[in-house]
Amino acid sequence: MVHPQSVIHSMVEFVDGSMLAQLSTPDMCLPIQYALTYPERGPQRACATSLARLGSLTFEEPDTDRFPALELARRAGELGGTLPAVLNAANEVAVDEFLTSASIFADFGMRAPNHGAPPDGF
Repeated sequence: MVHPQSVIHSMVEFVDGSMLAQLSTPDMCLPIQYALTYPERGPQRACATSLARLGSLTFEEPDTDRFPALELARRAGELGGTLPAVLNAANEVAVDEFLTSASIFADFGMRAPNHGAPPDGF
């Protein structure tokens, strides 16, 4: 699911179909603070969230033609084991290459065999 406003930082769906989400400003200051202080919650003055200013939240299906690596991530999650960690490590290498100008962003999905499609047996 794509959420262009980047306000929802996590969401879970329960067996009864209801959902619980963490919403805050479209940066990572509050989720990072929570990760560092869990299970406590400390005051946060730098990231005041105004739902009225945000207006509305929208959601879209991801465009897997534009972002073929999403299928790799979905498949790694389905198969489980160490595959999600391996995919994350490959992403870290790709990001490092991008940051050091050895690669361009458009190359990311093309690094995988078959231009982003899972290889045979994956």
